[in-house]
Amino acid sequence: MTVKAKTEYTEELLLKFARFSIMRTPRQVVTYIVGELIMLAMAGFYAYLTWVVGGGSVVIAIIFLTTIPYIIPFILWRAPYKSVKMSKRVLGAANYYEFSDDEIIIESTFPTAEGQTKANYQFFDRVYETKTMFCFFTSKVQACIMNKSDITEGTITDLQELLRKNLPPKKYIVRGKF
Repeated sequence: MTVKAKTEYTEELLLKFARFSIMRTPRQVVTYIVGELIMLAMAGFYAYLTWVVGGGSVVIAIIFLTTIPYIIPFILWRAPYKSVKMSKRVLGAANYYEFSDDEIIIESTFPTAEGQTKANYQFFDRVYETKTMFCFFTSKVQACIMNKSDITEGTITDLQELLRKNLPPKKYIVRGKF
């Protein structure tokens, strides 16, 4: 069984991947929630000191309560756009994928890393499947992205079967979003 695909890196694909990579692990989600709770607690504590103890401005307390809880979500909302802006050099580049029973061939046309890679499935640190794409992480911070719609030969089911067969369950992770 062979599955082939060609993915061209567009702004839309990079933005989708950046959003996914911000919240891909439970640890990242917990860190976000804890950060939000800390920010809210700080704002609440300042408001308490202002209204109950006195000595502070009520206006500043209201500003704290209404703005601080939105800082982290705003940063997380802007981060993917910043990431795409920094990745402009890869726009238009493409990866050609060929998955077979025992190996993967990835041919890249990136300006900075052009060439072909042949490897077995253990080459991947993790593989994430989302609703619309596959993310093949070769390290904790580097990944190849493939849209499901970019498969030219074979089917999504064939690729899922190959990945399940050749990767341990902890390395092949299915996520519902994005």
